[in-house]
Amino acid sequence: MEDLESDPIESFLFHMWLDALVAHKPRVVKTKAIQAQDLMFDAMEAENEEEQLNQILEVLRMDPTNTDALLMVLDFIVLDTSDEIQALRKIENLAERNLGKKVFKECKGEFWGFIETRPYMRVRGRLGELFFEVDMFEEAIGEWGTMLELNKNDNQGVRYELLAACLMLGRLKEAKRLFEDYHECCDFNAVFSWCKILERLLDSDKTGALKALKAARKQNPHVEQYFKGHREGPNPDELPFSYSPGSEDEAVVYARIIVKAWVAHEDQLNWLLGQVLEPGAT
Repeated sequence: MEDLESDPIESFLFHMWLDALVAHKPRVVKTKAIQAQDLMFDAMEAENEEEQLNQILEVLRMDPTNTDALLMVLDFIVLDTSDEIQALRKIENLAERNLGKKVFKECKGEFWGFIETRPYMRVRGRLGELFFEVDMFEEAIGEWGTMLELNKNDNQGVRYELLAACLMLGRLKEAKRLFEDYHECCDFNAVFSWCKILERLLDSDKTGALKALKAARKQNPHVEQYFKGHREGPNPDELPFSYSPGSEDEAVVYARIIVKAWVAHEDQLNWLLGQVLEPGAT
């Protein structure tokens, strides 16, 4: 995340605007709200920032409470961390009110399967990411845990960072539940395979940890290099656009998450660093 100095005037005006929306939510005809969201999808695919900003402003003229538009405005202004968290909370509140209690009751468990619920999930996902970046792990766990309750299929992939955060804080019960609910992930995801070793060690099972280490090296051997010197990999803005399971790009994408979990437990990290393969071993 680029370290830029926040603009207090921008921050004040944006929060004033959000507060006014929260206090006096404008009534928008449903058809107009749908039209605004359609334009918002176009804005997401805009060719340049100027075109994108113009489309976002047009969306907000049509529907001042459009969740995706409010969320993307944050990309055009500079807020400090606490202001951004407050802004995301307010946008989340608006999004929740736009959906209504009936939607939460009827769609719970399959939230991402409904187009109208996705902007709300995007806000919560961004908030969880921000909490994780600034080491507010309890708060991140709260966001991501709620997201999985709403959408167990986890189309947004929050389970990976959630697992790491749970292990960082030693919340083994929650980590074990994630391994059970998404047991197949150890076979194709670097976070799950390399964090399984840590979970076994924290549960005082070195035999299980050795077995998990062998499986993790098979799943993605490229991860191991990041433990030497505790390298976390590139910042989120420099990550590869895509990756294949087991590839070096996958290791780059998830190194920061995996290393954060291990560095929180010095004894377990030292154990891992001591498990050096003999030349030619597998």
